[in-house]
Amino acid sequence: MKKILLLAAAIMITMTAQAQGFAGRIYQNPNINSGEIAAKVKQDIANTEKKKGRKLTDEERVRLKEKVTLVRGSIKTQATAHFVSDTQMTLKISTTFDEESLKKANVGWLKRKALKTAVSASPSLNIKYNYIVQGNLVIVRDGSDTDTLRLSADGQQLSAS
Repeated sequence: MKKILLLAAAIMITMTAQAQGFAGRIYQNPNINSGEIAAKVKQDIANTEKKKGRKLTDEERVRLKEKVTLVRGSIKTQATAHFVSDTQMTLKISTTFDEESLKKANVGWLKRKALKTAVSASPSLNIKYNYIVQGNLVIVRDGSDTDTLRLSADGQQLSAS
């Protein structure tokens, strides 16, 4: 009898947690561009090797990797998803610029200023969306457009499907 009561209590806790929904949850990514850096390094190495018609030396690869990492890392885009209620969420996106990284990568003054101007002209966004949850999927709706996000098994990470 105790086993049945414990099982019933466990099921009630699970259902209560699910019934509470996502309201109040906040998921952040400090730099949504960081995953692209490794792919960009590979692409730039391949392009450079194609232009030179030969494989790059280890030293050339290291220098190119450092430069691409500094340049790509100079612009950071932070995204924060805040689930306001069981049906609405806000997505806040802001971009920051680090001119020192570009100086270290020997990017010229004119290009640095152009990038700085472009980044400062891009507004921080704070957009409200409606959403529904289906299992570990969060389906975000903006009018007729939908986007699907995937919740990790432990519920700690939210990522694009």
